[in-house]
Amino acid sequence: MVAQGLFIMPDRYDYALLLKKQTIEQQVLPLKKAENKLTFIINKNIPPGTYQVFLRNITDRKNSRETGFSIGLYDANKPYLASFKNNTGIYAPGQSLTFKTKNFEIVSARYYQVTLSGTNTSFSINGIYDAGKQELNLVLPNTIPIGNYSISLVLNNASNQSVYQLETDLVLRIQ
Repeated sequence: MVAQGLFIMPDRYDYALLLKKQTIEQQVLPLKKAENKLTFIINKNIPPGTYQVFLRNITDRKNSRETGFSIGLYDANKPYLASFKNNTGIYAPGQSLTFKTKNFEIVSARYYQVTLSGTNTSFSINGIYDAGKQELNLVLPNTIPIGNYSISLVLNNASNQSVYQLETDLVLRIQ
């Protein structure tokens, strides 16, 4: 991860990336420093989850204001959505959408439910998983309003009981 800004002065101050999730705070020191730019490697032993991202000025003991930026850390041994396939950046109501997946085969799931959460509404959509291609396919509702949506996923067994849940940091933009 790279943090870049106008007032970042690595030659004058020491910095850390601060990741916050509820009561958990993780501090990551930069791997590289350059003018107005810091490069961080997120350690594998930080617990999975979605974290708010801050920049900490260690020298002055100050945190940046909330950046509005979050990062999702996943357990590489559990199921997760890796990316959008053929990402166009912007999608339309009624459009088909495909996610590249990882490790879905380790969970005994039969139903794949994707929840899209927007500002004032949310939609739960049943996806179809293609194990051969390791892809999850779904069709966006024709009635979905324009906006940005966070994406979460629930994998259910044949009795329709949840066997795995996942919050992602992927954002779906409908226009």
